[in-house]
Amino acid sequence: MIQQLPSFLWIAIQLSGYFTGIYILFISPVRAEDRRQITETFPDQNSVFLHFPNPTLLPILSPDNLPQVSTQATNLLKQDANNRVRVTAVRLNSTAAGLEAILETEQGQLETPTTTVVGNALIAEISNAVLALKSENEFRTDNPIAGITSVAVTQADATRIRVTVVGETGVPFVEVVPNDAGLALNIAPASEEVEEIEIVVTATRTEEEIQDVPRSITIIPREQIEQQSVLTNDLPSILANTVPGLSPPNQNLTNRQTLRGREPVVLIDGVPQNTNRPYEAIRRLDTSAVERIEVVRGPSAIYGDGGTGGVINIITRQPSLEEATVNSEIGVSASLGELEGESFGNSQRFSLSGTERNVDYVISLSHVNTGLFYDAEGDLIPAFGAESIADTETFNVLGKLGVNLDNEQQRLQFTLNHFRDSRNTAIFSDPAVDEFPGQPKARALDVGELDFIDAQNPVNLNTVLNFDYTHRNLWGSQLQAQLYYRDLNNFGRPVDTRDIPALSAITRYVIRGETWGGRLQVDTPLFQTANLLWGVDYKNEDIVTSFEVFDPLEFDTSNSRVLRRIDEINDSAPYTLESVGLFAQARWDISDRLALSGGLRYETGNVIIDDYTTFDQTVAIAGGERDFSDTVFNAGIVYDITNAISLYANFAQGFSIPSVSRALSVPPPDFTIKDGLGAIAPQKVDNYELGIRGIWGNVQASVAGFYNTSEEGVGLTFDETAGTFRIQREPTRIFGVEATLDWQPGAGWQLGGTFAWQEGNFSPQGTNDFFPLDSFSISPIKATLYLEHQTTPIWRNRLQTIFIGSRDRAFEQGTDPVAIESYFVVDYITSLRLGTGTLSLGIENLFDNQYIPADAQLNGGFGNSFRIAAPGRRISVRYGFDW
Repeated sequence: MIQQLPSFLWIAIQLSGYFTGIYILFISPVRAEDRRQITETFPDQNSVFLHFPNPTLLPILSPDNLPQVSTQATNLLKQDANNRVRVTAVRLNSTAAGLEAILETEQGQLETPTTTVVGNALIAEISNAVLALKSENEFRTDNPIAGITSVAVTQADATRIRVTVVGETGVPFVEVVPNDAGLALNIAPASEEVEEIEIVVTATRTEEEIQDVPRSITIIPREQIEQQSVLTNDLPSILANTVPGLSPPNQNLTNRQTLRGREPVVLIDGVPQNTNRPYEAIRRLDTSAVERIEVVRGPSAIYGDGGTGGVINIITRQPSLEEATVNSEIGVSASLGELEGESFGNSQRFSLSGTERNVDYVISLSHVNTGLFYDAEGDLIPAFGAESIADTETFNVLGKLGVNLDNEQQRLQFTLNHFRDSRNTAIFSDPAVDEFPGQPKARALDVGELDFIDAQNPVNLNTVLNFDYTHRNLWGSQLQAQLYYRDLNNFGRPVDTRDIPALSAITRYVIRGETWGGRLQVDTPLFQTANLLWGVDYKNEDIVTSFEVFDPLEFDTSNSRVLRRIDEINDSAPYTLESVGLFAQARWDISDRLALSGGLRYETGNVIIDDYTTFDQTVAIAGGERDFSDTVFNAGIVYDITNAISLYANFAQGFSIPSVSRALSVPPPDFTIKDGLGAIAPQKVDNYELGIRGIWGNVQASVAGFYNTSEEGVGLTFDETAGTFRIQREPTRIFGVEATLDWQPGAGWQLGGTFAWQEGNFSPQGTNDFFPLDSFSISPIKATLYLEHQTTPIWRNRLQTIFIGSRDRAFEQGTDPVAIESYFVVDYITSLRLGTGTLSLGIENLFDNQYIPADAQLNGGFGNSFRIAAPGRRISVRYGFDW
């Protein structure tokens, strides 16, 4: 090594004998004769050689004149040297599959590397190793074979070597093999014929390849969730930016999103999050607690009540396969206009997971403070009135414990997730704007810190407990069982409802709900190419909705700041909704190219209602029970035209129970539980869908068209006297087209997008005419595009856009209060690997576009104080690291 580095100074330390000190034996600029003299003078294996640039000239000392030093010091330095295995050469050999890269060492084998994937690059890091190549400080070769852009071996830091293999069209296949010379890596380019098999469980409740399912499905993996959460921690907004057919993003706490014009059922690990009293159901956990999200677009009854728009199944974090993996993340966000101090937010996240023998675990903690929002014109955006996520503080705790038994044939798992979303803001929407002519945007009104007396601050609490059991081979079948419990408490914002005759008070809406239930399913093979999934579901839901009433005098004299709770009145009767569902779902692979599937579900249940007095305190109504039942089925076919292209068609039914509380809140005269609950008869939706999917190596695309109809659709009409919505049953039909495209052209580039168009009509009671459904249900055209580049193996950049089109058809025919105007938003995300972590930066609304979101435009038709602008340019910076 000394003879290979003529430009450096060498220091040799001779260690022998007992401890009397550590001495420099010689220091000298290295010339050829010096190197020879050093080598001849210190041939002993205990000599340690170090090199430094720009040395100071000193005479060479003879080892004979040096005192002896301690063997203890000798052992320490020997240990330090021995821990760092020297890689002295890197060789590339051609193989039938691609390449063999051999890292040669002087002593011992290298440790097994840890690997990560960044874009088209596979990065392997080897601990306790240093590069000691003969002529270079690193090894690199470009385009060694077709499909491999480069292979590089570099020193990552003082104790780690990094091997980076970059593929041309995808991540290369790399196999690590111990070698007598050191370590060998077998490298093969990404094959266009070999695609990663994407598994989906939500569509059929069993694991199936997504290409074999006759439904439109969107899967959002962990990597994409992490990437999108750099822009926003709001899970509904992330879904809106990635799922065709879902309502546009609004960063709103309470606004419910529709999927293909109807409400989807939302699950966390299979546990239902919707309540019978409609309320936003997706914002129920932090993004850091999510492993992946599976979305079935279109009606489905596979999980029972509620899936008339589809199914959104949020699957929580899975345990690491290593003994322990620890990850931490810190972040900060702010509006980029004037970097106003009130707009600053921060986040802290921590996770610990691992596997020890047959036990695995996950602990995930997060705390997020979201600052106030400013629009592109630099004006503060109201938080109350818009129910914005601005000025909120969220806590999330996820815990998982799993045990594998009987050689992994059986598994037990316990999961707990607690989510707390509290509101700190006192930034109301100024009601004076309602009197302004035209359509001005809403104006913020700061009333000071709110003081709630004898009442909870505005908060959304959600706790989910579930216990899962799996037996992979029970007499030839696979059994899965689940027990769950969910507790929901939502305390909304205060509202001055004194202009509503039925209330005439300062109030806020409160929802309390408890749900518990279980699922049991058995997947039984019928013969080699067919199977039957059968089982039973049970759900019991208790719901209480009420209005908290605050002292109006104290509210007025404190400038709307002090809210003293003086009463609580029920919005409707407390009630229990109980249901049992029996189901069977079969699949038959008739040939390698043709598969059929179909299923049946019978649901029965009842509503148990307590005695109550209407919230205007005018009518006392005796409680009672109301039974309901229905049968729904589905059928589908998938035909592979080629190995790359498949056609699918399906007919599926979904059903839902309308909100009982809305039916009970302001009942008509002479109402009784026995005869007056026709409004809550189940809504059944028939859905027809045709689609085509294709995977051509580095191109993936899909197109689907759908049409669904319901003879007993659920509409809402606003009762101005009561200040609430009434249920209105009416025939509805919704239809549309959706498309997706993704392309990886090579050289680290990726691009693609989604497109969704939908329309819908309803027929008012007593007529045969159809009118456009309102834009609360039917979204305008939504199109997304993205362009992503792996600029270097450690640096990644992404531009993404979303376009929301205009919609005036419903306005022109009197359904919507205003026409929806189009808008266009561009976001930017970049990430850079630094050390053991990743630094990420996101800029939301990159070009600082001033616009009103679609739902705020629609609400603005009822008053300018609801016409709330979207945030302007915002920046978020995060650093996450493993340790």
